[in-house]
Amino acid sequence: MMRSFLRSIALAGCVAAAPAYANVFTPITGDASYKLTFDEEFNGTAVNNTVWQVTYDGNSDQTYGTYPNAYFWNSTNMTVGGGSLDLAVSKVGSNYHTAAITTSFLQTYGYWEARVKMPANARGIGTNFWTDANGWNFPEIDISEWLGNLPSSNYTTWHYKYPNDGTNGTGISQTVTGIDFTKWHVVGMLWTPAAVTWYYDGVQVFTTSIDVNSTNAIEQWTILGATVGGFNGNVVDSSTVFPAHYQVDYVHIYSNASGAVAVTPQANYGGPGDTGGTVTRATASLAANPTSIHGGASSTLSWQSTNASTCTGGGFSTGGAISGRAVVHPTNTTVYSVSCAGATAAASVTVRN
Repeated sequence: MMRSFLRSIALAGCVAAAPAYANVFTPITGDASYKLTFDEEFNGTAVNNTVWQVTYDGNSDQTYGTYPNAYFWNSTNMTVGGGSLDLAVSKVGSNYHTAAITTSFLQTYGYWEARVKMPANARGIGTNFWTDANGWNFPEIDISEWLGNLPSSNYTTWHYKYPNDGTNGTGISQTVTGIDFTKWHVVGMLWTPAAVTWYYDGVQVFTTSIDVNSTNAIEQWTILGATVGGFNGNVVDSSTVFPAHYQVDYVHIYSNASGAVAVTPQANYGGPGDTGGTVTRATASLAANPTSIHGGASSTLSWQSTNASTCTGGGFSTGGAISGRAVVHPTNTTVYSVSCAGATAAASVTVRN
């Protein structure tokens, strides 16, 4: 289903408000200057190789290092189904097989977001959602860098080049704590010419302006990966459950650049901050009968609502009731309204001399 938010104002008895998909706040919510430039909802049954490379450098099924035994980026460890991507870490003999994908799409500045779920019982496993410069150099922006031995923590990092000589800096990082990342969460990052700012579930968790400048205005790939090892003592032990599954519901990228080209949203696109759930919005209706009266006459207002616990009248009293009738005696043409848990409706009574 195409995700949408529907709201209308009722006049002379039409219904107002409707069910909507649940979205968290994002820094681009309601900002029409931002265009959707990349949308991946993982609706199919396989990774779309026209928009994704199957590892972070475009080469699949090869050895990349040792931890503590050889580990491999393995294209068979990534699957798509049920509307999400699964990047698995498995143990094969004494070796580990991991998975990653990288966009073929590059962008400088904008808003990046994904809805992700980390594996449980995953000491020694690491997951990431990040961007890296074309050419695989700094700047690099870690939107979400997670370690299985610290399941309620996540790392956000801005890796930058020094503006005086273009060499790589050490980076600046913020650890986000107190969130169970083995549940679904929306992680996002806004990169502008002035700052890099991170948002988790609609809450700003970190921002920096250090060396966010023209030296670091370099196009970025977008990468998702699951691996083994890392830092801070993230070591596989007897409690680690294999295979470990890093799940991704979607990836959205937006730009407000003057030359940005908007893409057509895929099915199931829910807009910025999509939580994958729905909320039930209240509805309200208000009708006047008759809608036209002579001076001194009366009209009866009738209101109804759903999914609301109370209603408030504008120009008349509902007594807090979610439905009912009220007789009004306007001396001139009047627009009455009713508000029920955020849903509003209006009805006009015309007074003729």
